[in-house]
Amino acid sequence: MEKTKAIYVLLTRTQTKVASLVRRFGNVKYYNHCALALDKELTQLYAFARPEQHGLLLGKMVRETKDRYTNGDTVDIPACVVEIPLTEEEYKMVCDRVHEIESDKEYMYNFLSVITHPFKGGMNVYKSYSCVEFVAAILKMIDLNLCEDACRYLPDDLYLRYQDKILFEGDLRDYMPAPKRDDHYFKGLSWGLLFLNMIALDKIIRRCLFSIFIDLF
Repeated sequence: MEKTKAIYVLLTRTQTKVASLVRRFGNVKYYNHCALALDKELTQLYAFARPEQHGLLLGKMVRETKDRYTNGDTVDIPACVVEIPLTEEEYKMVCDRVHEIESDKEYMYNFLSVITHPFKGGMNVYKSYSCVEFVAAILKMIDLNLCEDACRYLPDDLYLRYQDKILFEGDLRDYMPAPKRDDHYFKGLSWGLLFLNMIALDKIIRRCLFSIFIDLF
């Protein structure tokens, strides 16, 4: 069938403190974060990330905008946009899965996979994805050559895998349109937010233990 549609993978080298730690300890050479877009302009851009800048453990599927990557500043954001051609049927399948995950509020950010990746190669956790785990899981639906578990991939792996499909590489500000500021993301730190972080930590650990138990049997 003719491939008349496409999805887009956005890989970025973000400038946050968390991203710096990921690059330092996670053997990252090129990019540390990735997201999936359903359109070339990246207006329908999905990722597993923080809904608020101080909600480190509250990650979930979010709609991302350019100011999240620049952290509200005017710094350069090294980025790469990969175009994955699809048939109409494949595109619908991907869209359906993305919207299914978006509507399921049980999904969480799998930070346990991120922190264990350097020495364990990541880990599967029930209804939890890291940014790259989410993108890899979607790509595995339409790319049979991605045979590893989604949690095993790093953004650099996708960058090297799809070199022949790179549409853009450079400063993200030259590609994405200027958005309306995401004021919710830039909210200040509060005691309530700290409490929610602790609840999220407890929940992800419980899910991790559940996943380990299931794997044993």
